[in-house]
This record gives sequence, C-alpha cells and structure tokens, in this order.
Amino acid sequence: AIQLVWGYFVGINLTLWTFFFIKGEKVSKLTVTDRPYLQIFRPALLVCSISSLFIGLTYLPIAEATAIGFVAPLFITTLSAVILKEKVGIHRWSAVVLGLIGVIIIVRPSGDFWHFSSIMPLLGALFFALFQIMTRLLSVTEKTYTTVFYTGLGGLVWSSFIVPFVWAVPSM
Repeated sequence: AIQLVWGYFVGINLTLWTFFFIKGEKVSKLTVTDRPYLQIFRPALLVCSISSLFIGLTYLPIAEATAIGFVAPLFITTLSAVILKEKVGIHRWSAVVLGLIGVIIIVRPSGDFWHFSSIMPLLGALFFALFQIMTRLLSVTEKTYTTVFYTGLGGLVWSSFIVPFVWAVPSM
C-alpha cells in the first residue's frame, strides 16, 4: 500500500514538473510562501490519508472502504467549526449526524462496525479532512501553483521517508 502511495506521488511529480516546465513557471517562484510549515505539514496529511485508505483496502472490500471514506465531509464540517471557527447551523449538524448513521448502516448493518480494517479508512477520512482544512487556511495567503507544488513535492518526500521500511520488489 505504501509503495502505491509513493508511486502515486512519483507520477504526480512527473506530471507537475512537466506542467510547470511547459507553463514556464520557475521553481524559485513556486517555493515562495508565507506559511512554509503549513505547506510542509499539509502533504504529510495527504500521505497519511491515502496510505490509510490503501491499507484499509488490503482488508476490506472496496465498497465498504469507500463508504467509510465518505465520512470525510462530515469531519470537514466538524473541523471547520472547531479550527476555522465557521458557524455551523442545526441543519448542517443534523446532516452530519444522519450521514454518520448512514455510513454505519452501509458498512455494518449488524452493528459490528469497530474493527481494525474499518478504522484505517476512517483515519484516512480524518487525515483528508485535516488536509482540506489546511488547504482552506493556505488559500487565504498562498498562490495556487505554490500550494500544488508543495503538495506534490512534499507528498513525494514524506512517502519516500516511509517506503524504504516496507519496500518489496514487485513481481511480474
């Protein structure tokens, strides 16, 4: 799963670097940021999100893992109230509760929801929600290309720290 995430970011970087080259964007211009720590931390959340989902897919059917991943918007709503101090009304809170109940029903109608394999995509959804909240914070001060540049490069660097510990030579 981690090798797939690493390969994902290799592909993203090849695409981004080609795009930036064609557009004539200079790396020195792309790296200018007012929030370097947030730009570096944010891709780690994406790496954790995708890794958690892929690990969950190792043990769960894709439909269940995807259904669990659908709680991300519910987490985003909750975190936007807590971190961004956005006002979330009773209608949205009701939708969050109903959405969570719906996901639980889809995943485990018997009520047997909490299992290791169910926790991984749930963690992935939480990391993705945090990634989106950080994106919102960055969007106020940062240029889009700068944030995309840091997302691709940061994701490759973060996943490159992990992949040597789990690397297995792919078979034909």
